[in-house]
Amino acid sequence: MSALLRAAPLALTLALGACTGSGGSGAPVAPIAGPGATPTPTPLPTATPVPTATFGLSVTIPNRSGTSASRSPQYVSQGTASIAAYDGNSLIYVGNVVPGTPPTLTTVYAKVGTTTVTGGSCVTGSSSTTCTISLTTTPGAHAFDVIAYPVAQGGSSGGSLARSPNDVGTIPTFTGVILSEGELAVTLSAGANPAQTINPLGVADRTNFTGPVLTQHLNGNGPLVGIIGTTYAFQYVVTDSSNMQAGGFQITTPGDYDNGPVTIAETDGGGIVTMTAISQSTPPAATGPQSFNVTCAANGTATITASAKAKPNATYASALTYTSSNYPTATIGTTTLQCVPNSATLPVTVQ
Repeated sequence: MSALLRAAPLALTLALGACTGSGGSGAPVAPIAGPGATPTPTPLPTATPVPTATFGLSVTIPNRSGTSASRSPQYVSQGTASIAAYDGNSLIYVGNVVPGTPPTLTTVYAKVGTTTVTGGSCVTGSSSTTCTISLTTTPGAHAFDVIAYPVAQGGSSGGSLARSPNDVGTIPTFTGVILSEGELAVTLSAGANPAQTINPLGVADRTNFTGPVLTQHLNGNGPLVGIIGTTYAFQYVVTDSSNMQAGGFQITTPGDYDNGPVTIAETDGGGIVTMTAISQSTPPAATGPQSFNVTCAANGTATITASAKAKPNATYASALTYTSSNYPTATIGTTTLQCVPNSATLPVTVQ
């Protein structure tokens, strides 16, 4: 047998070993799917739910009456006709307070989106009504502001303030001088959070003076005047901008004036009267007039002026711009007193 023939079985054995993988280096071959096989789908990633926080924000409004009244338990004037709520500098709600039994809160504008405000309801007690709005927003730190106005809000401001397509209503053009405003800083947790009531501060809008009792007439039949060297008592009441016909509702504690202090002093520079100037940051604890004394010191007419700041003391998160259209000017009231020597008040007698 030739050498060539003897080598043939060995060559065949090596070839078969290579095909079966015994002793070979090739990896196993994956089976080929048949024409009817279904491929295994790759699972999609599961979306993580975005956590939300729910929160109830309330404002308490004293029930309306025919006379001025203090508020309970924080300052929201009984003359409140509308409220606006902010989350930071974003307006989230505007509602009109409609008098009735009970009063109702009619939604003018409500934000929808990352922060969503739903509804607005009022519950009436014996002396006050509590109105609440419900919010769904992001967990974390928030600064909520509430502002009260003496008139209902209505027409749209349009332009850049127009609502987004999903919001309820349209942001109105605000009218009326602010009655009160306040801020609540709160850190919300995911899920339901305890409801809270915001604590607004009353905005001093005007000072109503009641002059002293004068008995002497200038030259016998002229105007009533004060006499140099005599002390006289003035009374005054600091009010908000509501109830214009009745002169506003008096602001009382707890809480300071939003734009205090209220100062009262002679402002003509003539030194016609002497008085201890008033600087009052905190309103009185109950309704009723307060008083101060002046003494006639020189001949002339003294001008006594009540003043307050033309913007809040606090820097609110709402970042409103304060002008005479929505906030009182610095002068919130004046009164006068004419002082004369005693001899000038006596009638002239001809013998």
